[in-house]
Amino acid sequence: MSQIPSLDILALRPISAPGMKPVLHFIGLALMATSGMMLFPLLTDVWHDHSDWRAFALAAVLSAITGLVCAGLSRGSLHAGLTLRQAFIVTPLSWVAVSAFSALPFYLSDHGSVAGSITNSVFETVSGITTTGSTVMSDLDHAPPGILLWRGLLQWMGGIGIIAAAIAILPALGIGGMQLFRTESSDRSDKAMPRVRQIAAAIGLVYVGLTVIGGLIYWLMGMKPFDATVNALTSISTGGNSTTDASFGAWERNGIQWFGSLFMLAGSVPFILYVRFLSGDRRAFFDRQVKSYLTGLAGVIGVLGTGLVVTGQYDIEPAFRHATFNVVSVVT
Repeated sequence: MSQIPSLDILALRPISAPGMKPVLHFIGLALMATSGMMLFPLLTDVWHDHSDWRAFALAAVLSAITGLVCAGLSRGSLHAGLTLRQAFIVTPLSWVAVSAFSALPFYLSDHGSVAGSITNSVFETVSGITTTGSTVMSDLDHAPPGILLWRGLLQWMGGIGIIAAAIAILPALGIGGMQLFRTESSDRSDKAMPRVRQIAAAIGLVYVGLTVIGGLIYWLMGMKPFDATVNALTSISTGGNSTTDASFGAWERNGIQWFGSLFMLAGSVPFILYVRFLSGDRRAFFDRQVKSYLTGLAGVIGVLGTGLVVTGQYDIEPAFRHATFNVVSVVT
């Protein structure tokens, strides 16, 4: 009778207090990074002379102090990297900690649908970080600009993965980096580069590059710079949060949904394929899964678009534009 394999990899046995120090250190660094991200909506509210900047200031200070305490108490604990068991614990705890502190700006803001509500604030935050696209917020057209940007940034951070982004800037993770990358990422492909930090840095550059391109095109297509920025953040992350209650319907006249569909589609493809393509593999996107994915999307869009034309609801171009945007936004 074959013996059941050991389940040590799942960290079923508790880790000792000294073994938790690297986990605590990483969480502290993640919270400090989150605090730094809060500066963007803080400055946005200051620029627009909106009082909500105080909410971001307080949230940023609390996040930074907590992160500094966690990192300080576990100082020097990452010199040997993370073990696999520690990596499996870091991933969920980091998401929980970052989500909790990221909810503070919503809770402290003066926007009625989230202000003072722990439930709504946490829901909006977790929905953003997981790029779910669900929201409890209404009256977005009159929401504070900092809150709108923070919603976009949460989805943008979640789109690439907070853990993967942290690997790119935390060389202290050393040999534990690939283990952590695998616990966070759904990608199981072979390495495109010899070191995990190179992989994470390359993916980060691709992600930022696609976001910048998306923002520029949205701006050129008629969006205001702020709207273009937020919608670029949420398109590439495939989250879908926008700056108006009408979402992309507010810019329907110039056919901008085509570009929204394109960037959501670009964000739904594994970013490692972009890295491989830029590294010289010109057939990187001919991956069997990608081809099946695109073929399936095209089939559904074709059926839905044809139905809209046949039933006389739209002409050909708007029918397939609406079909493409809705199918891609739901699937991605």
